[in-house]
Amino acid sequence: MKKLFTLLLVASCAMGLKAQGTFALAEGDAPKSGDQVTSVPNITMTYSEAGGPDWNAAVADTHIDEGAVFGAYSSGNGVNGNKEGGTFVTFQPAQTGVLTVAIVVNADKKFYIEEDGVALDDFNEKVYSEKFYGVESFAVVGGKSYKVYVAGSKMGFYGFTYDFEPVEQGYGFAGAGTEEDPYVLASATDFETLAAKINADNTGAGEYFTLAGDIDFAGAQLPMIALGGITNINKVEYAFEGVIDGAGYTITGVKHDQPNKADAYSSYVGIVSALGENGVIKNLTIEGEVAGNLYVGTFAGVSAGLIENCANYAAVTNTGAYGAGIVGSLIRGTGVVRNCENCGTVTANGGSYACGIVGGMQRHSSIEAYNYVIDSCDNYADITSSGVGAAGIVGTGGGLITDCNNSGNVTAGGQYASGIMGCSNNEAVTMKRCFNSGVITGSSKVAGIAGELRNEASLLDGCYNAAVVDEGVVSGGGIVGTDADESKVKNVGGLIGNSTKEGATVKHSASITTVTVPASVETAGHLAGTADIALEDCYYFAPDAVLPLDKEELALADPLDINDKWSNSFVGDLVANVMGQEIVFEEKLITVNLLTSDEATIELPEISYAGFEIDEFSVNVPYTATEDGYTFAGGEYFVQAGDYAIQGTSMEGTMTDTDLTFTTSFTVGGMPMPMTVTFSGKSDSTQTIIETVNTPNAKATERFDLQGRRSNGEAGLFIENGKIFFVR
Repeated sequence: MKKLFTLLLVASCAMGLKAQGTFALAEGDAPKSGDQVTSVPNITMTYSEAGGPDWNAAVADTHIDEGAVFGAYSSGNGVNGNKEGGTFVTFQPAQTGVLTVAIVVNADKKFYIEEDGVALDDFNEKVYSEKFYGVESFAVVGGKSYKVYVAGSKMGFYGFTYDFEPVEQGYGFAGAGTEEDPYVLASATDFETLAAKINADNTGAGEYFTLAGDIDFAGAQLPMIALGGITNINKVEYAFEGVIDGAGYTITGVKHDQPNKADAYSSYVGIVSALGENGVIKNLTIEGEVAGNLYVGTFAGVSAGLIENCANYAAVTNTGAYGAGIVGSLIRGTGVVRNCENCGTVTANGGSYACGIVGGMQRHSSIEAYNYVIDSCDNYADITSSGVGAAGIVGTGGGLITDCNNSGNVTAGGQYASGIMGCSNNEAVTMKRCFNSGVITGSSKVAGIAGELRNEASLLDGCYNAAVVDEGVVSGGGIVGTDADESKVKNVGGLIGNSTKEGATVKHSASITTVTVPASVETAGHLAGTADIALEDCYYFAPDAVLPLDKEELALADPLDINDKWSNSFVGDLVANVMGQEIVFEEKLITVNLLTSDEATIELPEISYAGFEIDEFSVNVPYTATEDGYTFAGGEYFVQAGDYAIQGTSMEGTMTDTDLTFTTSFTVGGMPMPMTVTFSGKSDSTQTIIETVNTPNAKATERFDLQGRRSNGEAGLFIENGKIFFVR
């Protein structure tokens, strides 16, 4: 056997390969099922004995190479390598080369080597006439998987040798390609060079690239790195696995004009066509014009990696499906987009799904978990689709969407128009603290937050669809269901358009806008355009209309906004009594401590309202004395209300001996739409005014009960001059 092994090594060298490493078991080794060998460069081997007992400890044996290289072997207890509990090993080489395995196979048993599940011609039911102790060699391709096993019998295993010729990159860039000294990309030509060098044997894994300044592409198209690895979205053979750091610089002058399906560079459009799980694009801005057919982005066509801190100012057009300002689609269940913004218009011209940030999210039977994430992203541009699908953030998919905002107007010629997500695509989606202030227009499944949910585990929490208030004028945030054929208009809602499964939940959310549909449309509502949504602590505030407050009357006027599954949710211009619920504080006190000559401490009571539980808190506010009393202005505060952070920007008001009024503006959970609340009360004569004589410059302590007064004597939530007021 020694002679055979030597001949095989000679054959490998004759192929122009350089031996890179050998793994050999030693006596006493006891590998277990699932253990991996990574000591040989550019290859991973796994002991794979699914469901069966572990491999036996390695024992001394001199059948192969007289112990000089392979001196001990390990045999699994499994009996059939092509069934559960069988004995086999798998290999994942990173580069093309030759793999040599040292094995033990019983006589008259069928030996196999498979490449991505298909047996190699020379090792498809190979049978040995007597018990075989030896080595077998076969060519391997980087990125593929190889399984070595015996059907109907256990297999002994000594180790392996992996031979390949290292790839010389030869980029010609300044730098060493490390994180400390990255390769420098200084021109459009450098990007083209990088694209030409990335292939199955060189994915850029472990390599770092950076910009040293702004780059003018001067009308050049996007480089589309790793385009050659894509057969289709469900078959990406290889992707770019390196890191591109824009270092805060901008690529200008992009002119990618490939809108026709037959164009060579019309699909998977981006700086990187396919970004792998380990790939990163960050800290970069793009300006110009981008037109493609399918999966059209600016930073990536499809991505399983991370895109963060990036901004797009290029106008994007897709004539097929899935165009977006950042990336055409996330793939493999792992793509993440974080802290990115789109300021360029996105238009699906004859196509579908135009979106501000992400076009779609791949769903496929090979994906075990949908861990897609879109976090802290904003769209400021108008989004238009001549067909179905238009959204400020993402067209379709599942996963987690947090702290995202849309202020662009979104228009779809058909269904699925939304400020945040068009359609959840059968996977559960969780959206938290998302905000829309753009006008949303479509024929059906139209909403401020999500056009349609298709999974009962979907959740919207702390989301807002709201109008923009500018000097008292309410604009934006409107939801419009329209079509030349009125029968096509349906499922139009302030927050949610439609749900195909019962169980999806919306909570702690509000819509502050109008919903407009033809009079004949029945499936429309101020909060939801369907009854198959569980709403908890959700609210609708009408900026320009007073809706009926009686439950029965309201049910007749808007039947989809009242149903048994809605908990603590109501619709209307909220005043003192809404559906039998009084909105008042009883025996609650607000205390004002004038402790210095220019600053007071205002102590507010515990508040429970709209699903939020806020503990009592105090705010230090500057004040000045007036003829009638005191005027207060200023004071920032921060309060935690359950899972939500309430950030107050100011506390303003007046106080006399008998009356108190405070107005404060705050945001909930980082929402850009501020809420304005007014507290007003009468002096509580039952409380003794305490002179704090022991405090320097002390004035007095006044306490007021919050009886809630406005000019017409009503208390509660109301809108005045385009602002929401909360009067107790």
